[in-house]
Amino acid sequence: MGELTADRVHGLVPSPDVVRTVGRWFAARGFEVGDAVGISFALTGPRSLFHETFGLPEDVPRPEALNTDALPGDVARHISEITFAAPPDFGPAHP
Repeated sequence: MGELTADRVHGLVPSPDVVRTVGRWFAARGFEVGDAVGISFALTGPRSLFHETFGLPEDVPRPEALNTDALPGDVARHISEITFAAPPDFGPAHP
C-alpha cells in the first residue's frame, strides 16, 4: 500500500455505508462509537467489553493493537488496524 500521505488519504476514506455498517455493529455490542473522521473513528467502552469482543483473556494488559480475527467477516474486512491512543505525557503518572 505504501506510505499514507495527505494526497493519498482521500482514496482510503470508507463510504458512508461502510462507516454505518461497522459503527452499528460496534454500537450493538455496547461500544460508544465516535464520529468518523477521515479514515477512522473512536470506540469507547469498558475494558471487559474490549476483551470480550476481541477474544482477549482478562489477564492480558492493554495491547498496542487489536486483532480483527474475532470479528465477523463483514465487519473485519473493512478494518485494516485497531490501535489505542497513547496515554498523555502529563498528569499523575508524569509529574
